[in-house]
Amino acid sequence: MSPGATLIGKAGSVAGEAFASQRLRFDANQCRHLGLMHAFRSFSFEEVFDMISLEDCIGICGLDESEVLAIAEHEHIPEIAAAALGSYLAKQPHGGEAIRAMIVDDIRKALDDGRINHAAELFMALRHFLDQHPEARAGLVPN
Repeated sequence: MSPGATLIGKAGSVAGEAFASQRLRFDANQCRHLGLMHAFRSFSFEEVFDMISLEDCIGICGLDESEVLAIAEHEHIPEIAAAALGSYLAKQPHGGEAIRAMIVDDIRKALDDGRINHAAELFMALRHFLDQHPEARAGLVPN
């Protein structure tokens, strides 16, 4: 595939029921950069003009929306890039710990700025993340 080629396809078995019969459009360079190529290996490719949404990317990244938003806030990057970063980190050794540290940093910053409600939202995101990714608890002192 040439560097500027566009991957366009109809969802196949890898994407499962969530993408069944939906048509998606991807720029190959963006997919490589975002680490999404692995999720779409069994697509049949043809020309269409629909785009994958942020919600779709969050759905396949392995994190929920609040966790992706916390990564975006911490790293000062767009949500779509945060979904890709979160997906990548979740698959790395100690990646869960890195995501946990980002969310904790965001909580501290929100508290320092007096944004108590936002800190509470981030705390709920942290609780959900630790429930769903127990490996991210490594190094924490149990109560």
